[in-house]
Amino acid sequence: MLRETLPSGVFVDLYQLASQVHMGGPKVLSSEDIDVEKPEYLSPAHTVYVYGDLNVTADHTYYTRIDLPIHVRYHRPSADREVQFVTSSLKYPSIFHRCKDFNNRKKQFPLIQYPCNYENNSLCQWTELIYEKQRESIDISIPVGNQEDMLLVSMVTLVVTVAGCYLLVHTTLSGDKNTDKKKNR
Repeated sequence: MLRETLPSGVFVDLYQLASQVHMGGPKVLSSEDIDVEKPEYLSPAHTVYVYGDLNVTADHTYYTRIDLPIHVRYHRPSADREVQFVTSSLKYPSIFHRCKDFNNRKKQFPLIQYPCNYENNSLCQWTELIYEKQRESIDISIPVGNQEDMLLVSMVTLVVTVAGCYLLVHTTLSGDKNTDKKKNR
């Protein structure tokens, strides 16, 4: 099991992940609801638990592969024209393993309680596996808008919206004359 704490600038879409489980996608449980519509400055960091199936190689090495789609959130526009990107840092996940017989391991490794699986919140005893990290985090550069462009963006959005509404209303009210002729034949 992986425990990943995601900063407010990124999120996982739990509905997307749930729809992919039956196709071999990652099994994910979140510690709280994730609002995918909120921008970064209104969103808290959140923790997800990702469960994978262990595979064994011929030389008794255990491995798993987990592909977790992560989405970036909209960030507040910058007042400084020089700032075009902000950075969101993704820390490496904590990795945990659970064995059925902990009697001999209790003295060697501390046990931590986390959810047993992605389907419910019942707790089980897990042992954290320590691994070597090549760096402390992965940095993601996220483009941000500029506040000075707000008037231009608002005007273009308004013009496109009005033109689209006009086109829809015009098409709906005028009807397709070719369709009427085909019906009469």
